[in-house]
Amino acid sequence: MKFSEFKTDIEKEAEGVWHTIGYNEDESPVRIKVARLGNSAWLKAYNKIPPAIRDAAQKGTLSGPMEVSYDKQAARCTAEHVLVDWQGFTDEEGNNLPYSVDTAAAILADPEHRPFRNLVTRFAQDDDAYRAKAVEAKGKATRGSSK
Repeated sequence: MKFSEFKTDIEKEAEGVWHTIGYNEDESPVRIKVARLGNSAWLKAYNKIPPAIRDAAQKGTLSGPMEVSYDKQAARCTAEHVLVDWQGFTDEEGNNLPYSVDTAAAILADPEHRPFRNLVTRFAQDDDAYRAKAVEAKGKATRGSSK
């Protein structure tokens, strides 16, 4: 095995990779664009969360107001630097819901939307999505298609 098989595409880690997560009734895709968790911009923002709160989060000892504060701050970091775009989402009335950092942060901080937050996190930690060879191969396959 060559070490080059582990190379990451730094640009994709920072800018994000599109993931199709479903389809609307009209068969249009629902997609999210996710940058790598731990990218340099995310780390800078995350490190602004007070150390006592970060430490408690890592130990699993957050509760009450401190937990709410952490959730909001972590959601803001993720909305600004990890979940960088989306397409195909609608509000409850069926109107297009364009991406914005504020909307994304509110959704990511909402405990009822934890499954969505977990999905974003899972994509953001997927090594294969950001590997240079995987990105190159995907690009070659896409160039040959009509999409």
